[in-house]
Amino acid sequence: MDLIAQLINAKKEDKDLQLDKYLTELIKYEKLSKSKKFTHITDSPILQKQLPLCWSAFNRDAHSFWILNEASIILQNTTVNRLQIFDDLDSYYSKKKQRQMKIIGNTNHHQFSYVSLASLPKNFNYDNALYLTETTDIDNQISLTIIQTLGNQTKVYSGTINIKDEEQIENEKYVIPPFTYSKDGDKITIKTYSVQGNNDYNFAELNDYFVSIPEYGNFCYLNKKTNMQTVIKLSESDIQTLNFYKNDLNKIAELIFKYKMQINEDDNNEIK
Repeated sequence: MDLIAQLINAKKEDKDLQLDKYLTELIKYEKLSKSKKFTHITDSPILQKQLPLCWSAFNRDAHSFWILNEASIILQNTTVNRLQIFDDLDSYYSKKKQRQMKIIGNTNHHQFSYVSLASLPKNFNYDNALYLTETTDIDNQISLTIIQTLGNQTKVYSGTINIKDEEQIENEKYVIPPFTYSKDGDKITIKTYSVQGNNDYNFAELNDYFVSIPEYGNFCYLNKKTNMQTVIKLSESDIQTLNFYKNDLNKIAELIFKYKMQINEDDNNEIK
């Protein structure tokens, strides 16, 4: 089935997110991929049979690809080790094809937002949430991710907690805390930013746009209203700035502001 046919078919169906099932398969895949027998799902009929949701994303199923990608981002932000699934997807699909499948797979315009664990509401309903944990290199501390889906939105809370006192949130341990910066009437909010480079999700908001880095050296501006996106390539000098100042949120915000001038306000640009 080609992408246009998938788009038409997806609009007729109201598919369940099944995020918990994708995360379960991903965790299993990451464990099995440590073995030389199961390194790549594309080369292993056993993995393909045991992980049907993951495998469907490698068979041009745009809906499965979109959910798998979001689940991978969630899992990646819980661990310091790069996930094998990203390498497999990158070797199987071009970046352009991946962007196309993300758009077509998300026909209901479901939104994922990533915030720090410190912003978890006091009246948070824990009954309908998903949880991911991982040990860290610091004694008595774990990495914790809490995921809640309400309607057409999924919010992901990530951070670390002291296992001696589970209610004590250690803000200083976050990769980067939430940050707000204003300039010339514009306002940017960086909710979280991975200094390790995995920022292929809506890590920032600039006025009516979400901002992500689908590929290092590119900024993607996604219009909140139209769901159309513009991908802009940074200059070589700005790529070096992004790399050198990856812990400096002011520098990152300035770059996002700089390239916002190239956004087509009518969202008629083709995806590069």
